[in-house]
Amino acid sequence: MTKKSFFVMNKDSKINVSESCMKFLERFLNVGNHIFFKLNLRTGEYEFFAGNLEKYGLSKEEVFKKKFFIKHIIHPEDLRNIVLRDLKLVKQSKQPPKEEIFRIKNPKGGYFLARQKNKWIRNKKGEFTHLEGIIEDITKIKKLEKELKKKDKLYKELIERSKDGILIIHNGKIIFVNKRIMEISGYSEKELINKSFTKFVDKSERKKLMKIYISRLIGKKNKKKIYDTILITKNGKKLPVEVNAGIMDFEGKKLDFVFIRDVSEKKKFIEQLQKHEETYRALFDNMHDGVAVYRPVNNGKNFVFVDFNKAGLKMEHVRKKDVIGKKVTQVFPVVKTTGLLDVFKEVYKTGIPKVHLISFYDEKKDIMVWRDNFVYKLPDNHIIVIYKDITKEKIAKENLRLREQMFRNTVMKSPFPIMVHNEKGDLVLLNDMWLKLTGYSFEEINTVDKWLKKIDGVKPEIVKKEIKKMYDKGIKKKKRVFRIKTKKGKILIWEVTSVILGRDENGLQQMICSAIDITERTIMQEKLKRSEEKFRTLFEKANIGIFLMKKDVFMDCNKKTLELFGLKSKKQIIGKPPYYFSPLKQPDGMNSKTKALKKIQKALNGKPQFFEWKHKKLNNALFDAEVGLSRIMLEGEPYLLAFVKDITKRKESEKKLLEAQKQLKNYSLNLEEQVKEKTKELSERLKELERFNKFAVGRELKMIELKKEIKRLRKKLEKKK
Repeated sequence: MTKKSFFVMNKDSKINVSESCMKFLERFLNVGNHIFFKLNLRTGEYEFFAGNLEKYGLSKEEVFKKKFFIKHIIHPEDLRNIVLRDLKLVKQSKQPPKEEIFRIKNPKGGYFLARQKNKWIRNKKGEFTHLEGIIEDITKIKKLEKELKKKDKLYKELIERSKDGILIIHNGKIIFVNKRIMEISGYSEKELINKSFTKFVDKSERKKLMKIYISRLIGKKNKKKIYDTILITKNGKKLPVEVNAGIMDFEGKKLDFVFIRDVSEKKKFIEQLQKHEETYRALFDNMHDGVAVYRPVNNGKNFVFVDFNKAGLKMEHVRKKDVIGKKVTQVFPVVKTTGLLDVFKEVYKTGIPKVHLISFYDEKKDIMVWRDNFVYKLPDNHIIVIYKDITKEKIAKENLRLREQMFRNTVMKSPFPIMVHNEKGDLVLLNDMWLKLTGYSFEEINTVDKWLKKIDGVKPEIVKKEIKKMYDKGIKKKKRVFRIKTKKGKILIWEVTSVILGRDENGLQQMICSAIDITERTIMQEKLKRSEEKFRTLFEKANIGIFLMKKDVFMDCNKKTLELFGLKSKKQIIGKPPYYFSPLKQPDGMNSKTKALKKIQKALNGKPQFFEWKHKKLNNALFDAEVGLSRIMLEGEPYLLAFVKDITKRKESEKKLLEAQKQLKNYSLNLEEQVKEKTKELSERLKELERFNKFAVGRELKMIELKKEIKRLRKKLEKKK
């Protein structure tokens, strides 16, 4: 430095800085990741430049030798876009930015990401003359922020893309819902959050669910981990759902994770520099890191506060006048329990600087805090402690760890099989359910190639091409059904949904595959299809009219129905009532519509109806029919199954038979009279012949014949009766 330097202690006194004090200040400034400077904008020379120069591969000689030296270590692109732009603004007397972020060369290769805070100084004419600034390495902070955002996105993506509704319950109230549960229920997030979970289930289920929930909270094992219940959607529909839930201790809270099928930047370090003469004091008082200066007492057994910067006072919630001159053990007893006092003693004794991390409970903030302490001994035996509050960084790392743990627990304990693999073909994760259902160990199927060999009926090369296509073309989601061969040789049918997750820390793309076992459903669908085909054949081939009604309206019918009513297509009957194909009145004189509605209502009430009916064809031709109505339930709603048989010919035959019977009855009555008269006549003749019986044999023979005739006539008469 070419100018004489001063260390400002207060407003009234200025003390020339001694060589030992300068060395202390230089070593003090060399501790952190900061560079402090004052640049003459007219000459391009640095009037002041201090900090951890070694970290950036610099020396004082280089800095003070070259004009605008900072230009030689900034990335060329940032030099054009930031530094040269600012200098141009200075020449135009326009205000440049107060803060910049750019890249600085790393002596070990590559670049640091740095943040520079600027104080642009003008003269009385309003011209810019000097720039005071602080340069800070923020590479680690930005990297951590980026990693945290990436993990956050991964967890959110997994939960939001879940095929199952996920909600988290605390103290009986919903505190988290994913997109799927909103789709299932029809409610918005606002309508679900902070509401009792029992509000959204059927009243008949609430007592049961509350009992299961309480048993989980008290640690009682339920026989069924997966159970059925009824969800009431926003539109009032009763929706059967499958529920899987479990309690997890998270940050001291008992949270109920429920799966439903049908979950800043650091504060600025240092304020702007003040005038050149106050540089060291300004740095000391305005550093973001806490700085305390101690004087040893009792031969280094304890230490007394000599100075304490503003950041330190703020961190510790104390006033400077309350700590200066007091022992550190008196002000902060925690130095004993955290081992920091022992570090003070060791550094005082050996003179070797030491870094010491401590953590303790801050009652005022009601949180655990972490401090990274750098302890250094000055030539005059004073102890300097520079410490940084890394609580936010620790909390960020802990949150990241907890999110990773939550993600892993959610996946590993999921009731559905889940696999994660990367584009190299390595399996990153297989959850418990996947291994349990297949019977394989992780080592047996720890690559995509090994797993594809367990798929039945599909060539592995085809599936590998599909996976590669998803990775190469960025296809976000794909569904496919596979036949899985278990270790015991059993075939399972799985519907597998594959979703691209993004890249891992090594830059490799990852894919998550979640499966649903649809074996039973597939078998039932095949049986249902065969059954449906069989009954559809019977329905269509039946020789009587069969139709389906909802209330008093035709919904479907078979071909025979069309034939009975003289129709060409189902469109001519569907949507119409049965009394549309009836005359105004039935043979008994009753209105067809009134009579039909009574029969329909009785059938809907559960009492089958069988009756005769006079129907009308499309061409108005009438025909007699025999009708049967029976109630059936389809998808929870009542329908009527109707059978109609044309009995016109039978009715005509019955009519002819009645007429024939009537004629026969009349004939029988006439015949009976004739027989009676004939019998009377014959009886008289018989008596007459008997009188002459004694006179001739021929007369006797004739009597016998007459008796036979009488008997024959009597038999005939009896048959007619």
